[in-house]
Amino acid sequence: MSSNTDQEVNERGARLVLTVRTSDGAPRPKRSWTLPEGGWEELLRIAASEILEFMLGVQVGELPESASCNSTEMTAMVGLAGELSGVLSLRCPAAAAATLASKMLGTDIAPTDAYTRDALGEISNVIAGTLKAKVPGLDDACLLSTPTIVCGGDYHLFSISNSTSVSVALQFEGQPLWITLDLHR
Repeated sequence: MSSNTDQEVNERGARLVLTVRTSDGAPRPKRSWTLPEGGWEELLRIAASEILEFMLGVQVGELPESASCNSTEMTAMVGLAGELSGVLSLRCPAAAAATLASKMLGTDIAPTDAYTRDALGEISNVIAGTLKAKVPGLDDACLLSTPTIVCGGDYHLFSISNSTSVSVALQFEGQPLWITLDLHR
């Protein structure tokens, strides 16, 4: 049975209400999830910080607002599908990606190494999984895609129109990291 999903994301992110429709257009019962205070942005910050600190043993802090996102050379993207659809993306300079990979694997990894790409994809996947697990009832209603990695600095990411986007800018060991959640309505 195919379905269409109407999604409403409260601007404060405090509540997500979905109307799932069957192929004949009839609405199924609504599902709603209560997000913690601070909405999606706070949930994204918590999930990312927990994973980076637990998996990699790095202290995570806020990135100053003056830091530019123009220096990203690697982006990992994980799709969300089901009753919640969208994309989680993790962007950082290649050197930051190599540091994350080195921490994850316990050995020095070069920025151009395939292990760097794999590690960045896995980290973004675990952050996305942690994010959806923190919203009661969402874990089983939303699936994750295999991560996709984009390398290089000459690209722009665009989400489809009619989406809500939240971002957090973090740093670890003086290196920047931007994590964005684009939710499609």
